[in-house]
Amino acid sequence: MTQQGLTNRCLTNKESSGETLRGATIETVWRRRSDHAYRAIGAPRTPPPLVLGPREQAILEAVYAHRYLTRNQIVRLLFNPRSATWVDEKLKRLYHNGYLERLFLPVAPGSGSPPAVYCLDRKGRDLLAELRGLNKTEVFWRKTVDTARDLPFLAHTLAINGFRITLSLACQQQGFALSWLDERTLKSSAYKAEVVDADGQTLVIVPDGYGRLRRASSQACFFLELNNGSQEKKAFRRKVRGHLLFAHGPYQERYRSQSLTALLVSNQGEMRLREMRAFTREELLASGEEADWELFLLANLAEHAPENILTQPIWRTVGEERRCALWEG
Repeated sequence: MTQQGLTNRCLTNKESSGETLRGATIETVWRRRSDHAYRAIGAPRTPPPLVLGPREQAILEAVYAHRYLTRNQIVRLLFNPRSATWVDEKLKRLYHNGYLERLFLPVAPGSGSPPAVYCLDRKGRDLLAELRGLNKTEVFWRKTVDTARDLPFLAHTLAINGFRITLSLACQQQGFALSWLDERTLKSSAYKAEVVDADGQTLVIVPDGYGRLRRASSQACFFLELNNGSQEKKAFRRKVRGHLLFAHGPYQERYRSQSLTALLVSNQGEMRLREMRAFTREELLASGEEADWELFLLANLAEHAPENILTQPIWRTVGEERRCALWEG
């Protein structure tokens, strides 16, 4: 069989059980395993019994709100860290009964079973619509990604959700209220914006997330731009330029707030973070907007924890070599 044939063929029963064949390509490992044919392989003809109690509903709500979550992310967000095995059983029952979809991230041969990623399935969508008194079409849902070409999008989404979960836990622990708009919402006509730079180039403003923190009478708002290292200098500087232009006037009108920080977060380590800081400095100097250096803060995703993400000095400034807290009120 040719390499292309191996890539395009369907999963064997062995692969479907979670084992990775030696020599299999990423495309092979990445194939969706949650269709009806897979559910019939190695699964009981009758799905295991499922009681849709508050915990199951909380899982469905969390998966819907974040679109894609791993088991570990669900545990972090909703449950005690020692309950992972118990949560696994809940997820399996929700999956086999058609409330959740399941797909698997690729792993290198010999690295063990691929981690599962969960998203909403049709019955889960229908239940959430019923609980909210909505028509089914009013609850956003669509089939999952299908091929290895979508892997960068999924990895990026999971990284964004990791940041969001850490922030949510920090807010719970420290008495903050958090409201969040995800990228899908920010692409809607209510929020999507365009600005034109000095060269007449139109720049579209769609960040990875928008958060609003509140405690007592104070608030802080921010855009999230999570970088996975795929953007070259030119594209990264264009994004910085767009945020600079949007921050002066259009932002205040659209979001009805004077508070704004653009959080530039690296998911590729310290070296990439230094590049991001250098690119941002170059754009600020070229545009003559040194006064806006405080608009941007940078950090490493790996450094984030609920204990430090808000009030500890882990965020790097663009101008001076110093660190500050996201919330300094």
